[in-house]
Amino acid sequence: MKSISSEEAVKLVMAKKALVLDVRTPQENAHSRIKGSILIPVQELESRISEVPKGRPVLVYCRAGNRSLLASRILEAHGFRDVLNLKSGILDCPKECLE
Repeated sequence: MKSISSEEAVKLVMAKKALVLDVRTPQENAHSRIKGSILIPVQELESRISEVPKGRPVLVYCRAGNRSLLASRILEAHGFRDVLNLKSGILDCPKECLE
C-alpha cells in the first residue's frame, strides 16, 4: 500500500486510471464524493470484497484518511497489490474531483 497526496489522486481520478473506492458511510457519500467512485463502507468491505475488481489500481478514500488506511490493509490481505490510500481523505480533495 502506498499513501498518496490529493495532488496525485487528482491525476488518477481525472485520467480514470484507478478504481476509486469510498469507504465512508452512505450518509457521508450522499453529501459529497469523488467522481466515479464506488461506495463500500469499511464495515462491509470484508463481506463485499468480490465487488472490487482486481487487476487495476484501487484508490481508497474516506473523510480524513483513517478508515481508508484500514480498508487498504483489508484489500492487501485479500491479495490486492496496487492499493493507494488517499492520506488526507476527501477533506483535502480539490473541488474538480468532486461530484
